[in-house]
Amino acid sequence: MFLSFGKYCVSKPKIPLFLGFIIIILGVLSIFTIPKESAPYIEYGIVTVTTVNSGVSAEDIDESITRKIENKLSLISGIDKMKSTSSEGVSSIVLTLETDVNVSEIVSDVRSAVDDAKADLPSDLQNDPRVAEIDSSKDKPFVRIALVSDDIKIEDLSEVSEKLKTQLEAISGIGDVNILGKVDTEVKIFLDKRKIESLHLSYNQIKNAISLSERNISMGTFTKNAKEYSMKFQGESESIADLENIIVGNVGNIGDDFSARAIKLKEIASIEFAPQKNAIITRFNKKQGIIIKVSPKAGTDIFATEPKVTELIHTFLENPEYKNIDLEVLLFSKATDDMRKDYLNLLSSFLFSIIVVLLSIFFFIGVKEGIVASLVIPISFLGTVFVLNMLGRTMNFMTNFGMILALGILVDTAIVMVEGTSHYIKKGLNPKNAALQSFIEFRAPLFSGMLTTLIVFLPLFFLPGVIGKFLSFIPVTVSIVLTVALFVSLFIIPALSAVILKEEKNAKNSEENRRDKINKFIDILINKYTQILEKILTIPVLKYGIFAFTFVLFIGTMFLPSKFEMFPTADSDRISMTLILPEGTESKKVLQTVADIKIETVLEEFPETSIFSVTIQKNTAEILLELLPFKERENAGMRTSSELETIIVSRFKNLPDGIIFQAQREKKGPKSEFPVGFNIKIENSNLLQEAKSITQKITTVLKTVKGTQGVTNSITETPGEFNFIINKEKAFLQGINPLDIPSAIRGAVYGDIVATFKKEGFSDDLDIRLQFKETQVSDMTKILSIEIANGVKLSDVVTVNKQSGIAEITRDDGDLVFTVSSFLTENGNAEEVTTAMLLLIEEKLKSGEFVLPTGITIEDASENKDNEELMKAMVSALILAILMMFFILVIQFESYAPPLLILQTVIFAQIGVSVGLYLTGTDKSMSYMLGLISLSGIVVNDAIIFVDKIRANVFSGQFQNKIEAIINAGKTRFIPVVLTTITTSAGIFPLIFIDSFWAGLAYTIIFGLSVSSLLTLFLIPIGYMLFQKK
Repeated sequence: MFLSFGKYCVSKPKIPLFLGFIIIILGVLSIFTIPKESAPYIEYGIVTVTTVNSGVSAEDIDESITRKIENKLSLISGIDKMKSTSSEGVSSIVLTLETDVNVSEIVSDVRSAVDDAKADLPSDLQNDPRVAEIDSSKDKPFVRIALVSDDIKIEDLSEVSEKLKTQLEAISGIGDVNILGKVDTEVKIFLDKRKIESLHLSYNQIKNAISLSERNISMGTFTKNAKEYSMKFQGESESIADLENIIVGNVGNIGDDFSARAIKLKEIASIEFAPQKNAIITRFNKKQGIIIKVSPKAGTDIFATEPKVTELIHTFLENPEYKNIDLEVLLFSKATDDMRKDYLNLLSSFLFSIIVVLLSIFFFIGVKEGIVASLVIPISFLGTVFVLNMLGRTMNFMTNFGMILALGILVDTAIVMVEGTSHYIKKGLNPKNAALQSFIEFRAPLFSGMLTTLIVFLPLFFLPGVIGKFLSFIPVTVSIVLTVALFVSLFIIPALSAVILKEEKNAKNSEENRRDKINKFIDILINKYTQILEKILTIPVLKYGIFAFTFVLFIGTMFLPSKFEMFPTADSDRISMTLILPEGTESKKVLQTVADIKIETVLEEFPETSIFSVTIQKNTAEILLELLPFKERENAGMRTSSELETIIVSRFKNLPDGIIFQAQREKKGPKSEFPVGFNIKIENSNLLQEAKSITQKITTVLKTVKGTQGVTNSITETPGEFNFIINKEKAFLQGINPLDIPSAIRGAVYGDIVATFKKEGFSDDLDIRLQFKETQVSDMTKILSIEIANGVKLSDVVTVNKQSGIAEITRDDGDLVFTVSSFLTENGNAEEVTTAMLLLIEEKLKSGEFVLPTGITIEDASENKDNEELMKAMVSALILAILMMFFILVIQFESYAPPLLILQTVIFAQIGVSVGLYLTGTDKSMSYMLGLISLSGIVVNDAIIFVDKIRANVFSGQFQNKIEAIINAGKTRFIPVVLTTITTSAGIFPLIFIDSFWAGLAYTIIFGLSVSSLLTLFLIPIGYMLFQKK
């Protein structure tokens, strides 16, 4: 059937040509309709459990919440890792699931486990623990919006951001909209301490009265006249006046008409709308601002959605309410900008490949042949877009990556078919018969070649982790591209050849009649090659010597010095910085420090700066610097992000003690917490002090290692904590419930959320916070003087002492962990730094400078260690792919020797890879591994056809001996091997100029393929002579 269809396409060319036209039309239509997103939708397999209990220390959070929930979660199967962080008021547990589990089922199990744990959690939790699944649609916003103004109060700017958020959420395709830096409004009830005491009311009494009053209670249904009505008790206040009239107590005796009087809330408190304490402060280009992060729904075409956002903002600013005020609304960090770069890279590779294919085939064969062969590129790409669209997939950076990767491979089949057709035309056949003969000769090797190429990429489906899930999109795209390309090459290209290529008028003398300078030059190359090959094959010393030399060279190049970096840091348009102040530092103090060290001024002075933002939360400031586009900077002779990072690090290197500054350019791959890190694991909490000591020592040593910057550790102690000790006997004698005391203290410090309030214009209910007026948290005397019952003050039943406290407790699978981490300087390498540090730790343990008690271990926690499982899986994938290729080739050739000859080109191609990376100074990385896997699939194609041609010659009986048959095969295959090497390298070549990540892939394929082609032309004939009897 396969052969019959091929013959049909050549004999009836109008049918396949029309089919090609349909593919083009459908592909063009699909380009406009297929959704385009920054990243494909991925289930990360990460689930978070977050619990908030304000005002509770990290140690108490760990003991009363985190450990209780962890105990329940540990019973769930399918969880690979469990890491928790307990800090003041917050418990955060991050679960990493195993690769092959059903995420939805595990999320359901986690919710059930958390529900089971609720009974063991503190009764005064403000909200239930929140379970959330993290996926790629929520991980990265496709645009950020900055609302910037120094003339508007932050509270008013927050209201503007809320209104804009509501309108953004109404746009189709918009998923999450998160606001950073806004100040939420709440209803504050300020209690007058003296009035409360004069009326003998307690804080808890007032709190309970408000909480009970502000409730809506469902009361079932009521039937009347055969109609059923629902009944509800309406308790919630609808206005401030309603709140003011809440009864909180009484004066006199209830039932006595003359002495009894209800006490209303307005008699002892003032009520007003007021801003909450700002948890996050954001600034934008040295101005006060609020940042809105907009994330798309899964599968949303962000090229279609972003204009809607832009139009909405334009309309929003046209509102008369905002026209006369100094308000800027800016869009930045747009994913579409990055995607346009990706598509331009794809287009440049696409056009460059077409030009090189045309020029190469024109040089070696002819103009028309070049046109025919180059058509495989647009038809295959358009067909791929159509298939992706039909499968419900999207265009994203991973599909673009896969298409670029396949670009260098897909032209091979077309070149083989066109060159074969041209060869038979020169032998005297008419174009139709020549195309048919080319199809008959090459259909089997091309099919097996494509199959082996696809087999190489197949194991990428099964790689572990989040990166593995992203990489699984590569084999899908490559498989579609190469399958479409094979179909086009076998059925459409022969039809085109039959129509476009012309028959030679004088078959016998055609070569002599049409030979020009180019053809003579090509003949010289071919003759020179066959002369050298004949000499090698006839002299045994040369045969064995070349084979042995290649093997020695392979071993030797394995020892060339090379570094490894999972995701190399390339020139980027973004630099992120972190400023860390001592734990407990208020955000206002951090803001002042940012101003004092003049970091905003420094960034503003860089001509390369586009925009910058500062986000302050607790004791940390995150600074994001966005640079002008790389090409714009390059054309203007500006500095690279690497140079700017070095300047920035140097500028803020000598900050006051206790302040840490870190800087890092944005890099390819998932964002890691730090490139270099070490975990100090503690099995027993009794070893906490020893672990702290070891952590501090490791921190000191790591600072001395070359290539590090911003070295820090996770030991964060608070300025201290006050412990309130209740005298239970006194409390009992005074009729005070000990459980009421913590609530009273919390109210004294920063108040209690007692209910919620609906206000027009706000999408969410406002909190009602009860607190004392002008509470001074730092004044412990005032707190202790609070009356918690009639005539009983807090100081009557409570004593206070102060002690140090831990700001954050981290656990890894239940074990306590301290972490020492570092960022890297411009020339720093994570693998080198980690190796050097591990050697130093080993030396100091041997010398006794470090003492490691039983129960404490030191582990590598660098980004390379995190990806170790992935790298092992990729190596396994490569080995598996080679074995699978061998199996397919054994089936094709029904022998072991030919497959071994073919696969030697895959193995020895590493010679070119090692030398190429060494000469260009390129580190081995993830792109190197991908390039190596791709190279394995590419190099076998020419080798398969070469071996197949040798065997056909040998078994044909047309040649006097095996040497003559091999030389003829070499003469026939010389041009296709050279052509495919040039065109494949050309398709990959533009990637060198994008960044170091893409360059690693390009160098691996280009240098590996060049050496492999040389080996194909010489080592396969030598191997066939040495190891094949026939």
